[in-house]
Amino acid sequence: MDLGTKFNEQIALEKQSRQRGIERVKSRNKQLKESENMSMTKSGRAMVAHYIDTIAASIREQTTDIMENGKAGRKVEAIKLLQMIEPDVTAGIALSAMLNSTFKSTSLTKVASDVGRKIEDEIKARIFEEANPQLYKITYADVFSRSFGYRYKRRKLFQSATTHGIDLRLWTQKQKAMVGVRMLEAIHDHTDLIEIYRKDTQKKKQWCIELSEQAVKWISHKDFLQGLNEPEYLPMVVRPRPWGGVMPDRDPSKNMTGGYITPNIKQPALIKARSTEYLHELSNFDLSDMLRPINALQDTRWRVDADMLKVVQELWDNESTLGRLPAQGEVILPPKPHDIETNAEARKLWKHEAVKARTKKARSKSHRRLVGDTLRVAQQFCHHDEMYFVYTCDFRGRAYPMTSYLQPQGADLGRSLLRFGDAEGKAMTDEGARELAIYGASLFGEDKGTLDERVEWIEQHSEEICKAGDNPFDNRFWCEAGKKSFTALAFCKEWLGWKRDGSAFYTTLPVMRDGTCNSIQHWAANLLDPVAAELVNLAPGDKPGDAYVAALDILIDRLKRIVELDLEGKEIAQGWLDYGLDRALAKTPTMTLSYGAKRFSMTDGIDEWIADRLDQGIPEPFGGKYFKQAIWLTNEIWASIKQTVGSAMVGMKYLQDLTSVCLQHGIPISWITPTGMYVRQAYHDMKPSRVKMRLLGDSIRLSLNVSTKYRYDRHAMVNGIAANFIHSLDASAMYMTMNKAMDQGVQAFCMIHDSYGTTAVDTPILSQCTREAFVELYRDTDHLQAIRDHLKPLLSSKFHDRLPDVPKRGDFNIESVLKSDHFFS
Repeated sequence: MDLGTKFNEQIALEKQSRQRGIERVKSRNKQLKESENMSMTKSGRAMVAHYIDTIAASIREQTTDIMENGKAGRKVEAIKLLQMIEPDVTAGIALSAMLNSTFKSTSLTKVASDVGRKIEDEIKARIFEEANPQLYKITYADVFSRSFGYRYKRRKLFQSATTHGIDLRLWTQKQKAMVGVRMLEAIHDHTDLIEIYRKDTQKKKQWCIELSEQAVKWISHKDFLQGLNEPEYLPMVVRPRPWGGVMPDRDPSKNMTGGYITPNIKQPALIKARSTEYLHELSNFDLSDMLRPINALQDTRWRVDADMLKVVQELWDNESTLGRLPAQGEVILPPKPHDIETNAEARKLWKHEAVKARTKKARSKSHRRLVGDTLRVAQQFCHHDEMYFVYTCDFRGRAYPMTSYLQPQGADLGRSLLRFGDAEGKAMTDEGARELAIYGASLFGEDKGTLDERVEWIEQHSEEICKAGDNPFDNRFWCEAGKKSFTALAFCKEWLGWKRDGSAFYTTLPVMRDGTCNSIQHWAANLLDPVAAELVNLAPGDKPGDAYVAALDILIDRLKRIVELDLEGKEIAQGWLDYGLDRALAKTPTMTLSYGAKRFSMTDGIDEWIADRLDQGIPEPFGGKYFKQAIWLTNEIWASIKQTVGSAMVGMKYLQDLTSVCLQHGIPISWITPTGMYVRQAYHDMKPSRVKMRLLGDSIRLSLNVSTKYRYDRHAMVNGIAANFIHSLDASAMYMTMNKAMDQGVQAFCMIHDSYGTTAVDTPILSQCTREAFVELYRDTDHLQAIRDHLKPLLSSKFHDRLPDVPKRGDFNIESVLKSDHFFS
């Protein structure tokens, strides 16, 4: 296909991207409207936010009038009931409930009762929270972690309160209707959103309510604009425009933005950030050390692996679940017991099982949609000999493909369907085959031994691997890779090609090398911590270190000690030991703690770990009722991790203290990355403009105060700094690695923050460049000192003494990384 034809096809693809975005938004919003959740659409949220102040002001005005004039009547009674809650919250709930019910003509009485009930629900939730804050917090977190609607959340929340003796009897049905009518009158009188009219038929006469024509047009226009701004980003069939700057220029001749080639897709800025002021500021920095590797990512040629696509499509068409494909049949709810009305225990058990089934159903539906969309895009592009991906960055500098579904940083299935383009292929060598074997072993979970042991494992299983590559339907060795089954199958096919064709084989499979708990690698290097450095393979060793196993061993010892010494929590500890704890349990909390994760987020990790084991046929612990036990285990995991990577916590505390000083001065925290990017962490305080509704979700007012722009959310700023700082460093490490590799002739890159890939033949070069870049990153620079030095001139002198001292560094020799075979493996 000649270049002109490709350009015409690319133009057509970008038009298609735009149209798919419009259709996708239209379909999603239609589903929400039909399920009476219109307030959850972007247009619905915008409408609620726009009118909250207007309706709240009306309620305040009427309240003042009644208090001053002492009037009586139903209207007065309703206003008095509304004094139990802030007017802006009342307005937000009323607008949301009204939108959910009025997209088609509906009985005014029904809508009014619904509005009044939802306002009462908000008051009940507050009563619950004030009466028992701890129980409310636990119940709320549990209920909102499940994928169900308002009624389920309401029932479970109030059921918990009633069970624990909290009286939630509040308003009568008549009072709820009165409150609802009053709110709907306020909306009708002060906006053009609704029409209230009497509908007469032969059988009855009733008052009806529906959205006005103006409101429907406004929503349709908003939905259309949303579709334009949310295209379905697709791969490109021509090279993306190279990035030469941060953001679009009004003068097209000076436009330095890269990516897509037509206005059908809104031109993005290279760095995703809300503040144009920040982007203009960033434009003054020399980003050449970033732009070169980002453009190299865009220039890397890819193609769809037609053989893999054929296999996966056949499995999917036959509703197979091999490779952890989701079951395509509907998840069936458990049958109701025959005595459900009279047997409280049976009813309770059925409801518990039904919730689990619905959760599984929601998870399965989402997974099925992802698989279907991935295969759809792969089929669309499988006839192209090469394609490309557009990349942009977040405000830390991390690079991401813009494409949905099928992309190099995607899930296992999507990545397995991609290979480097044939032009990027290299004739296989013995050294390249060794690198391929090391990669293959890691996919099968055999990454705990030495590199030689991994190669040996592949050779021992070579016959099984080749059989799987040749006929994956009958030879299912590839399925033993679990979550990485499809990338393992792609490896099997590559290994088969090498074994069959030898040196005549051209390899195009991306061979990946992963950092060992990369966040802790960066903390160990920052603080030159010899203990952490050994655990995460900065230090050379005969066997690779494993921070996750170290934390797990400590955790198991702690639980055994609690049982042996008959300490408090003995039964829970024994229950977890009986269930069986493994490395996967310790992995996520160890990794995320070094990014600043808090204890409560580790409880979510336990839920996910149990869900994964359930998919493998391992029953849930404690009979499926383990929420309190999971919170208890979280504290034990936290204590165990502290004993292995405590230096990371020291570094995090230092950054958090720096952030606190900046906030005292009224400025956001900022720093310059080693590749020259100016990073500014500025999470604005939205509390003055946020209307918090416990059951309907938050709504943001549009009428923000100008002063809010310079007010920051202390909680978000302090909690976010550790992850953002480390992510900016791992982005720099990746760019420095790529620049070095490009200087040595490497052209094909598959880079995922802490996992670097190229062809098997070029993997030794990329691995060496990875080590050299990391050493260069830390050899002569103390980055914790550097951020302090950067901030000091930005603060007035009275704040200088408040700056925390830079943490003392250990005696680890960073040059040792150059000799560590397992650093990225």
